[in-house]
Amino acid sequence: MQRSSATFLLAAAILVGAAAIGWWLSADDGLPPPAIEGSGPGTAGPAPRVDSPSSLPPDALRVVVEVQARERYVPPPPQRAQAVRASDGLELPTQLLAGVGAGFDAPSKNAGIAAALIDFEGVRLVRQVPVGEAVSRTVVGARVATRGRIQDGAQKAIAGARVWLGEQDAEGQAREVLTDEEGAFELDTPSGEGVPFVVRAAGFAAAWRPVAVAPAGPDLQMILQPGGVLEVQLAVMGTGLDQARLFVVPTANVTSELSQFPFFLQAMTDGAAVDDNGRGRLVELPANGRVGVLVRHPMAPATAAHEVALAGKVTSAIVQLKLCEAKWSGQVVDPAGQPMAGVSVWSLPARASLAAVGSVRLLPPHLEVLGACMSRTDEQGAFVLGGLSGEGSVLALRAHGCAGRDLVWSAVGSQSRFVLAPWQGGEPSLRLLPPAAGAAWVAEADLAGGIRATLEKDQPWQVSLPHAGRFDVKLTLFSGTTQRASKTFPDVHATGVVELQTPRPE
Repeated sequence: MQRSSATFLLAAAILVGAAAIGWWLSADDGLPPPAIEGSGPGTAGPAPRVDSPSSLPPDALRVVVEVQARERYVPPPPQRAQAVRASDGLELPTQLLAGVGAGFDAPSKNAGIAAALIDFEGVRLVRQVPVGEAVSRTVVGARVATRGRIQDGAQKAIAGARVWLGEQDAEGQAREVLTDEEGAFELDTPSGEGVPFVVRAAGFAAAWRPVAVAPAGPDLQMILQPGGVLEVQLAVMGTGLDQARLFVVPTANVTSELSQFPFFLQAMTDGAAVDDNGRGRLVELPANGRVGVLVRHPMAPATAAHEVALAGKVTSAIVQLKLCEAKWSGQVVDPAGQPMAGVSVWSLPARASLAAVGSVRLLPPHLEVLGACMSRTDEQGAFVLGGLSGEGSVLALRAHGCAGRDLVWSAVGSQSRFVLAPWQGGEPSLRLLPPAAGAAWVAEADLAGGIRATLEKDQPWQVSLPHAGRFDVKLTLFSGTTQRASKTFPDVHATGVVELQTPRPE
């Protein structure tokens, strides 16, 4: 009995060994090992079926994608600050107005402070906000009544001073209050940090500082210093001088009075106006100290600030201005062909940048861009600005919420209509819809050295583009090796996912 059992076990071992050798020899053919019942943690089910190009019928539909890049778009700067409502954490529309991160293109500084515009319950607020690597969050709370007193340097009450806490009504008018005979005021505003406490009065220099507004907060106090007016005369021959705007900036040495001046308000007013005789006035400045005067005119390349020594109640200065002889003109429209008003248009020297520098004084953005002309489109989307003659001079188009465009003017040719596409965000890519319902299909693209994918029936295909920009896309449909249809999409503006319908079989 023992001998027969040993013989049986030896035979079984030989059979198992033969099976193992047979499986090992078949491994080169790509066959899976035989399933051995009870060898794993559970019973294996049938393997999922995966379609491959070879498993499709010979006449399966195949779409070939050819992409030609025409232009690289400039992405808007990343969101660096976000206001939220205290009651429920709702994110509020927030746009940086001045300081670090304001303006167009990515900032050259990663941290600092900025003045932000915040839409809140039918009004618009200005707040000083921190800017850093991560998105900073500013909380806006319920309305709080704020009280205070305004005095001069001799501690005498100033009656009739205008007090503003950074709020505009639905019509864009500042919500201000006047001080009484005792220099006292009371004004309500949404609570929070970084509220601009701005005070103006006739004969005094404007002053401000950021404050925290909260229930039962302390009374606000401000001491105003004597002020003056800077009268500017532009020295220039030409017409259209009333298109110029004046800006005041600090110099290297800043007095205590000038350090309190609300430079950021110039970003809201677009500087000070100039009449058709080239005369303009910068008001509510300190009576003493040194400031720089910058002139912006659509036909004049920007130059460095003209330094002026303030001297009492009225100071006069003559500022040279040189207009360009050449003009660049055109019209800016959206992808649907509708005119776009208020688009910033620049003629930039080669290698110039619109990356805002930012300043602790919260200066309006891009005042430091020299040698450039700047204008804005009118209601019809039209613009005219000074043309630069230097090789590689760039026409730059910018608008908040849109992809920026930098075009070498010499390569523009006779083009006079420019499309500015909205910025969708996310990875620029093409999403192709299937060429026929109920059928698996193949997609091929000439991107990234060649891509091929087999899609299930009714499954779209998404493929990434190398960058945000303008592309020509050609889609060709084959049935097997026979071309069935072709379709070209010129000037595809890709700032996110773009959905295209593949050609259908004829």
